[in-house]
Amino acid sequence: DTQSLSHQDLIVELEQLIVHFAVFARNRLLAFHAGSSSLGRSSILLTAPSGSGKTTMSATLAANGWQYGSDELTLFEGDAWRNLPLPPCIKHTSYSTIETQWPILREEPEWNRYGRRVKFLPLAVESRELDVTTVVFPRYSPESVTALEYLAPMDGLARLLAGCVYISDDFKRESVEKLLAWHTRTRYVAMSYSDSIVAVGLLGNEIYIR
Repeated sequence: DTQSLSHQDLIVELEQLIVHFAVFARNRLLAFHAGSSSLGRSSILLTAPSGSGKTTMSATLAANGWQYGSDELTLFEGDAWRNLPLPPCIKHTSYSTIETQWPILREEPEWNRYGRRVKFLPLAVESRELDVTTVVFPRYSPESVTALEYLAPMDGLARLLAGCVYISDDFKRESVEKLLAWHTRTRYVAMSYSDSIVAVGLLGNEIYIR
């Protein structure tokens, strides 16, 4: 009953419908709680639980020459990865950090999203295929030393699969084989960071030495 919804509640409901259509109503094989960003032809996934710094990292990458893909959901379609084209959703606790790189955020309206105060960073974004070469598991802490740690491939795959939020009925043996074929060409990296700018440099080096 949309007549009983507030304007902000209606926005949330519409967002849920868009996500439902993009993920569940089409032949998407897997959906992951993961952001995506691209540098040149190569892309990375940023996957970790909420509050780990995925969105801050995605916005910082975009402010430093990377192409933004998603900050929340990325889809595996068997032959390719694809971003879910929604703008970065910035929690109120991160406003000051993001505004230093994106002053435009100060002018954006604030919304109530699932009980949290948020703003949406107005980045141009479209759905596209991604050549994912690296999966990054970010963890922000103000006390952290900003660094990358390479993971054993199967450990990395296990952590990635833990972030899978949807599996379609079409995900059969052939699909598993395609996922594993992609996995054999992929690096898995745990990233602790306190300084997102330094982290961007490390991730850029990771792409260029690939």
